[in-house]
Amino acid sequence: MNKDYYQILGVSETASATEIKKVYRRLAKQFHPDSHPGDKHAENRFKEIAEAYDVLSDPEKRRKYDEFRKYGGTIPGGDFGGFHPGDSNNIRFEWEQPGGFTTGDGDTFGLGDLFSQFFSNRSGRRTQTRSIKGQNIQATLDLPFEVAALGGKQSFSAHYGDKTKSFSVTIKPGIEEGEKIRLRGQGLPGVSGEAGDLILTVHLLPHPMFLREGLNIISKLKLNIAQAMMGTKIQVRTVKEEKIQLKIRAGSQNGERLRLKGMGIKTNDGRCGDHLVEIEIELPERLNDKQRQLIEEFARISKLDY
Repeated sequence: MNKDYYQILGVSETASATEIKKVYRRLAKQFHPDSHPGDKHAENRFKEIAEAYDVLSDPEKRRKYDEFRKYGGTIPGGDFGGFHPGDSNNIRFEWEQPGGFTTGDGDTFGLGDLFSQFFSNRSGRRTQTRSIKGQNIQATLDLPFEVAALGGKQSFSAHYGDKTKSFSVTIKPGIEEGEKIRLRGQGLPGVSGEAGDLILTVHLLPHPMFLREGLNIISKLKLNIAQAMMGTKIQVRTVKEEKIQLKIRAGSQNGERLRLKGMGIKTNDGRCGDHLVEIEIELPERLNDKQRQLIEEFARISKLDY
């Protein structure tokens, strides 16, 4: 007799796609080899569950399978040595190409073609053990502001159950919040196949001095009222730790931005941002009598209301 995929998942022949998916997730979690190291029974059960879901979750494959089951699950025409569609030791189902299976030698054929082989002579096709890729791991990578802006190496650790593994990744200059970095083969181990991937989502850590607007770097420059009114020269620091002397014009306004062209983020493809210095004028919170007299005199001469 051939395997009954409905029985393997424990669902009825009329089960909806949502119900099949829900049951599959529960069973796959229950029998995943990572939860039962060295347990051959759990491994085989997991293979059967994945195999059944692969067929029943695809409407076209499920339709063809249901047609096949009309024969009562028995292949007519004689003994085929126990070779049944879906036996994990005989054929590898990758399910990566729409509408078909992939065999060990790279040929693709439909489920109907697979079943039709049992009504003729035994196939001499070379096959391989069924392979199930391991699950991917999702993680967040916190990046210091300077590393995200300038690029470089970033080390981090990932937890695999009770084990910790260290990594070092190369960060491109100007990487954005939410970007993904994929480390292939660093996810959970597969069943007779390749491991899954470790997928990192980038989170940019704040900086006490700098902000980002695309490829531009923003910094604040605090000026007192005399510097803003009379003008001055002052040093500012860039994200590259360079010190640039900036000339402040007399009469500079609060919120005004001064542009240091080309001093922002430079990407590997040649794009370059600027460093924008935003003026923030600090006013005294309290005035002594002398200061107040001078401000009043200034307001009178300048005909300013207060």
